[in-house]
Amino acid sequence: MNERTPKTPTARVRAPVDPDGGAHLPWGPYLSPDDVRRLRADLAGMLEELAALEGWARELLDDVMTRAMRGPLADLLPNLHYFRERVKAMRAKVATRDEAARRTWRANEDLTKRGYKQARASGARHTRGTRL
Repeated sequence: MNERTPKTPTARVRAPVDPDGGAHLPWGPYLSPDDVRRLRADLAGMLEELAALEGWARELLDDVMTRAMRGPLADLLPNLHYFRERVKAMRAKVATRDEAARRTWRANEDLTKRGYKQARASGARHTRGTRL
């Protein structure tokens, strides 16, 4: 029997551990400690951007950030994917909202470029039979 074969049916097989890189887990991608730090930094940046876009309270951001940074390594890649998609969707929503606001007519805006005379300042009222 080799070292990975259980001696009894209930014995657990232990993954080989590399002192520089941690346990060898063949079902996931190899991540060096530097990779993990980089991915966690990316996740922190995404969380801060999402919090700014969605207007999170500081306490909520702190809670989500703590859970993401201190969570198990197995959650890192799914969290990156999930929050990357949320940031992407929120960026699109903000861009759409900004574009709609840019194209929307606003009161007291300069109307000369639209074929109308300049709107009167000081809130002059339109009365029956009078034209601006």
